[in-house]
Amino acid sequence: MKVELLIKPSQEDMVQIVALREHVWFNEEKLDRATAREIGLIVEDTFDKTAFHYIVRNDGTIVASARLTIHTSIHDVPDTSIYKNFVFHAPSPIGAFSRAVVTKTFQTFSIGGLLNLARYRKAQEIGCSTLIASARPKQAEILSVLGFEVLGRANMLADYSRWATEFELITLVCHLTPLLVPSASTPKMIEKI
Repeated sequence: MKVELLIKPSQEDMVQIVALREHVWFNEEKLDRATAREIGLIVEDTFDKTAFHYIVRNDGTIVASARLTIHTSIHDVPDTSIYKNFVFHAPSPIGAFSRAVVTKTFQTFSIGGLLNLARYRKAQEIGCSTLIASARPKQAEILSVLGFEVLGRANMLADYSRWATEFELITLVCHLTPLLVPSASTPKMIEKI
């Protein structure tokens, strides 16, 4: 299995990506659809049209996906309400990690870490100064290997309070340095992922 970058996913690939998000969120993670609508979590949004999509296929079927979107302001990122009550320096361009899903069958293959690393490298390549993400606690630990720092719990915000009992989110930020030649510690960082 390998990570593929889809800059302009085909309609068929987008259908599979959306179906995967729905399956993971509502069937595997048991997120309540009414709660998801209430807090504004939508399976497919306008950011999908301009995002860098990363996928992993197994026998032609997408079993994991994640996206990276690029923004000039923190107010333009997906799920912006997650970040509104946190105070942090976010110089642009800002890369937003979002909509990462891996079907349970493939969660033990470190696919999430590979998707994170691919998005991180692309953000560096295009010159992002800041990366932001909201992730489950386990994924937040993995993102910390890439330099992400915890800002706080996203579901402490008023509009996420009902979701808190179902789906804890940690909000993170990472300030990037310009792309450099990999250091001797780079292979060790990748091994952790």
